[in-house]
Amino acid sequence: MTTSNRALALAAAALALIFAGPAAAQDNYDQGKTGPQLFASDCGICHESPRGLIKTVGPSGLESFLSVHYTASRDVAATIAAYLKTVDQGGPAPAPARTRTAKKPNAAEAGKSGD
Repeated sequence: MTTSNRALALAAAALALIFAGPAAAQDNYDQGKTGPQLFASDCGICHESPRGLIKTVGPSGLESFLSVHYTASRDVAATIAAYLKTVDQGGPAPAPARTRTAKKPNAAEAGKSGD
């Protein structure tokens, strides 16, 4: 191997190590987060509240369901499942308040009231 080929091989190896380092050291952004934090970041996009969510799957299958369908790891699924179970130990989730607006008669209907 000539000197230029060795230098080229050494440079290629150095570049490979530089780019492989960050790929091997990818961060787990969910590591160390609490159940409420994970719910807010992973589930809160679609669900306003954690209350009542275990009703659809049941407490025994919740962790497996989350692991398969929604989370990146079993650890995250276990943390969210444990949180959801503690939230639902109380009573049922309160129903969302609905406001009714009275129907306002239009001008044609308002003139017919004296007929």
